[in-house]
Amino acid sequence: MELTVCNIRKTFRGTDGEPDFSLDLTDISLGLGKITYVMGPNGSGKSVFLRLLAGDLRPDRGVVTAGKMGNRDHMQRWAAIVRQKAEENLALELTIGENLLARQSDLSISQRLFPSKGKCNIEKVLEGHPELIRKFDQQCRNLSGGQKQTLAFLAAASQNHILLALDEFLAATDQTTRTTLRKMARNYATAHQAAVIIASHDTEIALEDADRIIVLKQGKLKGELARNTENWNSAELKRLLP
Repeated sequence: MELTVCNIRKTFRGTDGEPDFSLDLTDISLGLGKITYVMGPNGSGKSVFLRLLAGDLRPDRGVVTAGKMGNRDHMQRWAAIVRQKAEENLALELTIGENLLARQSDLSISQRLFPSKGKCNIEKVLEGHPELIRKFDQQCRNLSGGQKQTLAFLAAASQNHILLALDEFLAATDQTTRTTLRKMARNYATAHQAAVIIASHDTEIALEDADRIIVLKQGKLKGELARNTENWNSAELKRLLP
């Protein structure tokens, strides 16, 4: 099964003399269990593309489908997004546990009313991250930038969606956190047979991690590269990128 973008278009009207902007893409198929990087200059439409995939935006034309799971109107049931800014991913005044609790759809009413009853289930999301377990009852505003982004990823991933969109999610992290999050993205794609879509400017990481790279320019598809083909190299990618 694949996730398919079908002839999708989204237009934003310019304000204060700025020109209109449109993301206008023909059919694009994204394999499940794979990582796709979306690249291009600022203003090329990367974030708009991810928000359409994640169901944050409704297209003016076209649909996003995933096999028999339906079109974009149902995306919120099977898609999640992690954004670059921590405050757009987490309620910073809430604790780690409360943020995770808000993302869980399979907890009982009593576990929601009395979070301590569901603490063990929620803590399972944090396995392998002892620093977050130790701070389970702390407000998220007290976490480091890397801890916030790791928690944001874990909270989104805990929903087990078929699509996970990551919008510049490595940009504000240190090297150690960046390495961890890259591994987590690959593990998620493989373990859940999910489509992981990453917007990024980092050509080196893209060539190392991606199964496919899509390049956008001014809201249109400029080109794409696929791993294990002869054009999978930095020279070809840099040729596509302005």
